[in-house]
Amino acid sequence: KMVKNLQTRTLNNLFSLDVLSRVHDNELRFNNTQEVFTLFEMFDSLNNIIWLELFNKNSINSFRRELQSHHINLMHNIYKNKDLPIDAQNLALESIKQIYNIISKQDYKNIYDNYTVSHLSNIEHQIKEILDID
Repeated sequence: KMVKNLQTRTLNNLFSLDVLSRVHDNELRFNNTQEVFTLFEMFDSLNNIIWLELFNKNSINSFRRELQSHHINLMHNIYKNKDLPIDAQNLALESIKQIYNIISKQDYKNIYDNYTVSHLSNIEHQIKEILDID
């Protein structure tokens, strides 16, 4: 439970209104010759880190399953939150779609352990509901 709370708090902080707005606003503060950390980079890197096992085709341990479940819920909440920058909403939806595309194209029932199969099946179902896919 302690690990789950730590992971949840960390993700919530990273994707808070303040942080998302600050990163989004920073893109306008710098000119084209300066290196700037963008919302796209933030969403993309966190997606790749949080869902690493899907790329490596490794079974997912219980701590990571908790993290991934929270990530999907958080992306859904960001997508629905009209108080956040539209770019953050769009990137949250793209994150969800990217994860769905990877899961749905894998033969995960023959790759992963039983816990991971159950987890990915549940995540796939959740995403279908979010995206309203039959």
